[in-house]
Amino acid sequence: TAQGTGDTYTVSVGSNPSAQICGVTNGSGTIASTDVTDVTAACGFTISGTVLGHVPGYDFDLALNGGDVLAIGSSGAFTMPVGVADGSAYAVSIDAQPGFGTCRVLQGSGTVASAAVSTVDVICLSAGNIMGANLNLNADVTTAVGSGSTGVNNNTNPLLATVKPVTMATDGEKIYIAEEFGNHTIRVFDLVTGEVSTLAGGNAGGGTACSGPNNANCMNGFGTDARFLNPRGITTDGTYVWVADPGNSRVRQVEIATGEVTTFAGEGTPATTDGIGTSAQFQAVRDITTDGTYLYVVDEGAHVVREIEIATRNVVTVAGTANSAAFADGTGSGARFNSPAAITTDGTYLYVSDGNNNRIRRVEIGTWVVDTLAGTTTPGSIDGVQFTGQLDNPRGLAIDLDTLYVAGNANNTIRMVDLATGTLSTLAGSGITTPTALDGNGTSATFNTPHGVVTDGISLFAVD
Repeated sequence: TAQGTGDTYTVSVGSNPSAQICGVTNGSGTIASTDVTDVTAACGFTISGTVLGHVPGYDFDLALNGGDVLAIGSSGAFTMPVGVADGSAYAVSIDAQPGFGTCRVLQGSGTVASAAVSTVDVICLSAGNIMGANLNLNADVTTAVGSGSTGVNNNTNPLLATVKPVTMATDGEKIYIAEEFGNHTIRVFDLVTGEVSTLAGGNAGGGTACSGPNNANCMNGFGTDARFLNPRGITTDGTYVWVADPGNSRVRQVEIATGEVTTFAGEGTPATTDGIGTSAQFQAVRDITTDGTYLYVVDEGAHVVREIEIATRNVVTVAGTANSAAFADGTGSGARFNSPAAITTDGTYLYVSDGNNNRIRRVEIGTWVVDTLAGTTTPGSIDGVQFTGQLDNPRGLAIDLDTLYVAGNANNTIRMVDLATGTLSTLAGSGITTPTALDGNGTSATFNTPHGVVTDGISLFAVD
């Protein structure tokens, strides 16, 4: 229909064709005594996919080809706001991270080939590797890092690198590896390039436990100038890595960008004293996790769970009684642990491997009520419903939305605990007592005393 001089006009897309998005350029204005001839419409195929692991309250932005930003406020399906023309390249990227961990894009780039693209995946891991979605594991076990020989040799081929790992953490792009057993280092495995490098620490730790801030075994510094003594637990928020350094009775902090190592908490003398930063004392801090606001630590030597507020470095004991090795559910100091070895969180609960009690314990954050999720007094490898399945000296823990993954240290398996029912099942490992390291599917694979486990949102990684 014709428009008169002085009339306003708007040309818009009434409906899009299947699998495409159309847009109008120069589609509105005012008639100025002449025909309008510069309105154009262009259509492009849709670019869509799925977000996994979004943490409520921590939104982020996706960009298409460096622009056209889409705000992400939940897990689930998404479609970028504009289409891409047939034969043109597309690239979906993280325009702004959520500020609570790291998101990364998989299958995010390519060329449109006369069809919509629906296979872009965005995987998010929050601080402490909290997973907001379920893993879809096929139980195929393959070697990801390590030649099988000992040492601290870096390599661009991860299967030629030498590592002596004990625990891991990831920001979704890199896996950070704590190495004790003589290496005393924090290593990095790049999930994109496969390169293995050293972030901090030299392999000259050795010797006795730290006796003061100038002792050679607990030196702060940058990169390989810093020293650890048998670092074990490790966690990250994507900016810092925090390390449980039991040989030095300290929690250390490593800035990822610079490799600078500082003492975050712990005076250095083995004891169990709450306090601020280096006025606090740890007996034998074994593992560590974070929810982004607090660090949570299992002090294996003292049989307790400790909390460290990141902003203030205030250390308090929240569950268990110091130097009282036993088994008891209860609240706070009314509960008992026996050599707790690992800890993880879903933001609501802490999950603890209670090593010498052969159980998985659960601690509600804030109330500090402790109960038992799985396992019995008797060590073993039996699968079964809550309190009939058996564990044997459980170690490392990783978590997704519904399942807790457990490194079965003494029975050479990777186990699963259903968070709703406490049912125990075996994901991988034959359970044979003869230590071997055979790749394979499920129970046809073998492990040699697995310790730490971690997920990047796609696979489960296990320290062997």
